[in-house]
Amino acid sequence: MPPPPPPPPNQPAQWPPPGQQAVGQSPKRSINPIVVIGVIAVVIVLAVGGFLGYKQFFKSGPSSPEDQIRSVVQREVQAWNNSDFSYNPELYCKANSSQDQAGQKEGRELRTQAGKMSVSVDSIHLTGDQATVDVTVKFQNAPGKTAPSTMQFVKEDGRWKDCTPPDSSGD
Repeated sequence: MPPPPPPPPNQPAQWPPPGQQAVGQSPKRSINPIVVIGVIAVVIVLAVGGFLGYKQFFKSGPSSPEDQIRSVVQREVQAWNNSDFSYNPELYCKANSSQDQAGQKEGRELRTQAGKMSVSVDSIHLTGDQATVDVTVKFQNAPGKTAPSTMQFVKEDGRWKDCTPPDSSGD
């Protein structure tokens, strides 16, 4: 018996010759698993992104006045250790803004002599929008020595700020 005639051009054969596999398009798979996996991936990405965005957008600072004051002290220590003696309105009250120029020069000289600083907050006494903060200061170049100090804070523009008057004792 002669072989079946070839299919017309551009049309696949209905069945392959005996002993051979069909050539052409493979059977179509359902796209449902691919779509489901894609949707799950998108939902996960949106959930994680939304959570991180929410945390960043609604990021709140330290909640209690004591935590806010400790945060300011920590940022002041970082500024000292980075030799940044410029007036920062987020850390210092407006009353101390005029001390900027003299404070920068004196700060650089003291930083060179004393080295890096660490400060521990010993106590915080709140009275309305004012606070007295007792701290212990240690300097890198004076190991084993500590210096107790008292800082004054005020709540200004809704934030706690260091308003300790400049040292006028000449020490």
